[in-house]
Amino acid sequence: MLTLRPHHLLCTEFFEGKGYSEKFTGNMYKVISELEKNPEIFLAVKSDVICSGCPKNCISGKAFSYDRKILEYCKLNENTVYRYSDLKKKVKSEILEKNFLENICGDCQWYSICSKSEKGGI
Repeated sequence: MLTLRPHHLLCTEFFEGKGYSEKFTGNMYKVISELEKNPEIFLAVKSDVICSGCPKNCISGKAFSYDRKILEYCKLNENTVYRYSDLKKKVKSEILEKNFLENICGDCQWYSICSKSEKGGI
């Protein structure tokens, strides 16, 4: 079972090989490959399998804000196990189809990448 921060549901969906470092992008590819197998996900607002490759280690207040918004918009519970495909469906129906991406993470440094792909994502 993988531990995943709520906002990383968006990061993994819109990832296109850009990142903080080669270590980070390599880790993202590895995580995304695992997610494609539709594992159980422990959804938690704490460092996860993606944070381990991030030089900032997801400690910014922004990251926590994004996590809380994902939980709220998708009506998900923290510290709960979900199937990855169910989480993707929730994000699609409650965020992407309602055009709420900017409300959640419009101030993220990677937002321009996600916003270009928003309609084609998840």
